[in-house]
Amino acid sequence: MINLDNFLSILTLFATLIPGMLAFLDINIYDIIYKFKGGIPKGFLIFITGTNGVGKTTTALKIQEKLGMRYIHVNALREALRSQEELFMKAGDEALYNTLKTPPYLLDNPDSSQNIADSDFQKQCEILGPVITKVAKYYYDENLSTIFEGINISPKILIEKGLSSLFVLFVNLNVTDRSVLENRLDKKAGYNASKKAVFRKYIDKIIEIGKTINKDFESIDDKVPEINKLYIDNTTLPVKKVTRKIIKEVKKICNPRK
Repeated sequence: MINLDNFLSILTLFATLIPGMLAFLDINIYDIIYKFKGGIPKGFLIFITGTNGVGKTTTALKIQEKLGMRYIHVNALREALRSQEELFMKAGDEALYNTLKTPPYLLDNPDSSQNIADSDFQKQCEILGPVITKVAKYYYDENLSTIFEGINISPKILIEKGLSSLFVLFVNLNVTDRSVLENRLDKKAGYNASKKAVFRKYIDKIIEIGKTINKDFESIDDKVPEINKLYIDNTTLPVKKVTRKIIKEVKKICNPRK
């Protein structure tokens, strides 16, 4: 029969060994916590932004898998608006339609000295902002936890349009090394030689868009200082670690220490 002292000794030994065992078996303690606690609060919203090649989609899908959230790519909302070409033309908004249908890195002349923050990319974010906000509010009101990801997510614009909640997290993924970003864009293009050539041609434009996104992200503090945000430099971080950082932040938001 095990006495109390022996029991406590065994318990202490397990408490010492468990973290190492979890790491060795590649088990994330947050996965266990969320599984037994029934997941994150209903209606929790995560917005992942960043330029091409930083791992937004891969990360969002990993989080979706881990936390069981719904997933929306903002490009799908842009495609929905693009499908209404006839309405744009009837309203005399051909320029607006052309802005929507063009990938951000192809907007404007890449050799232009025009500030990217004042370009059509910003207009694209402004057009999509109210749409993203409306969809996000619907999911929030319906208690449907959802991840939104895309280059056109502007936290500043979403907050201006009325999206603000305790259970909203904005995430900015960034790659600070040009060669790493080039390699990732090559992989993103895969065997599509023409797409790879376009990425290489407009790499400077893509980097400038990244700087604009960073600036927009930093400006959140001026609008709503208490908003939840997370900046991640994932130049060298694998997706697994990026995912864990985000889940850890979600846990901190949902269970703040008193």
